[in-house]
Amino acid sequence: MGSLLWSVLIDVAIVGGLYILGILALRVVGGRVDALAQASLGLGLGGGLLSWVLFVMSWVGVPLSGVTVVACFAALAVILLMLSRAIPGQASPARSPGMETARQARWSARVLWVVLGLLVLAAAFLAVGLSYSGWDDIAGWSVAGYGIALEGSVFGASGWGHARLLYPLNIPIQISIFRMLDGDVVPGSKLLFPGYYLALLLSCYRFWRARSVSRPWAELGTVLLASTPLMFTHATLGYTNLPFTFYLTAGLLWGIEGLAQESSRKMVLAGVLLAQAGWTRPEGYLLCLGVLVSLLTGAWMARRSLRPFWAMMPPVLLAGVTWVVFLRLYGSGSIEHYQDLRLALAAWARGQVNWGGLYTIARFLAGQVLRFREWGAFLPTVILLLIARLRFSALRQDNARSTLTMASLILGVAAVGANYVTVYSLSGREHLYTYLAMDFNRVFMPVGVCLGLLAFLPALPRLGPNQIDP
Repeated sequence: MGSLLWSVLIDVAIVGGLYILGILALRVVGGRVDALAQASLGLGLGGGLLSWVLFVMSWVGVPLSGVTVVACFAALAVILLMLSRAIPGQASPARSPGMETARQARWSARVLWVVLGLLVLAAAFLAVGLSYSGWDDIAGWSVAGYGIALEGSVFGASGWGHARLLYPLNIPIQISIFRMLDGDVVPGSKLLFPGYYLALLLSCYRFWRARSVSRPWAELGTVLLASTPLMFTHATLGYTNLPFTFYLTAGLLWGIEGLAQESSRKMVLAGVLLAQAGWTRPEGYLLCLGVLVSLLTGAWMARRSLRPFWAMMPPVLLAGVTWVVFLRLYGSGSIEHYQDLRLALAAWARGQVNWGGLYTIARFLAGQVLRFREWGAFLPTVILLLIARLRFSALRQDNARSTLTMASLILGVAAVGANYVTVYSLSGREHLYTYLAMDFNRVFMPVGVCLGLLAFLPALPRLGPNQIDP
């Protein structure tokens, strides 16, 4: 019992350490930041930064161990702390957007934090209690993390897990940190997933409040998203779709904010988050490209300056080029879905379009809106709000609307396409039905979040045909 308690304390300390590292990185990159920004970005930034540095260190030959992890963490913390004090404008964090003082807080705000707290605690207990299992696609992520820890090298993943070195290693390396420090006997690494769940919810709430969404509407949207069976279930599983959705969404939202305020520092932060999205999922950099196109198109439609946009490219290119080079040198094994994509491209080149497959996907997607099994009341509410507030002229008035609209369309097409290629699988058309049932909603997760962010934005005043909101 004593050793188990000690392991739990170490696991909590690891999560706390990642938060601290992320907050230090946030202060260096983003400048003055509010409390909600720190709470929502700490884990993702800290975990992603530490995992990437450990990846590079291991690549060049440094053995990975508990001592290596602690030394790397300490060195990064000291460097970031020194930079945060050396860079101007770091004196005090800004006030959280839309956050009133304690005297002004209403009972509804207290209810929101109590509900979120209970959901996150429940997810944490279930995540740890259920441990890793086949339902977690255990062979894809946690086994790779354990292989890295046991062999003391990122190349250990080449013999552990079905994806070998074909999948990005952000989450496996974060899991390996727990394994190297305390054996992950609890397993404390499952605490990462409710942590990313909370980070995503806080990111959405902060965005709504910063965009002048009323407190009740922002609270309603946050609770509806938190209570979806899909989001809550993934907060207890070991899949990477929820962390990926956090990184992609947070990068998009900070990109919107950076362009609206013409802040290069916030655009750099957005680039770091998008780079970590690519470092988390195999489709990451493809969808990052979709987000970049969305930000450019949205800013152009709303007549915003595009000059700050380019500040986000260095971190995206650095992480992307590094991973592509590593993959080209050491990638091994094969993934069935990659083969399906090649077969689909060959069929399209011959003009063979399977319209029946598209119809099947459309029917399945429509069913997700009508059934509460995956998205609960969130997606039906979002669809009704979008229909009620549909006004194309608003896209010219607000870069947030134009960008989220483009992101929803681009990411939606990508999600449908990822499932559609399975029509051409050698396993036959029935493989599409299996893939839809098991994978569609988790691939669609970023799209549902983007649609929700768009739907809860406040209505804009009607402007004349030649008027643009300043």
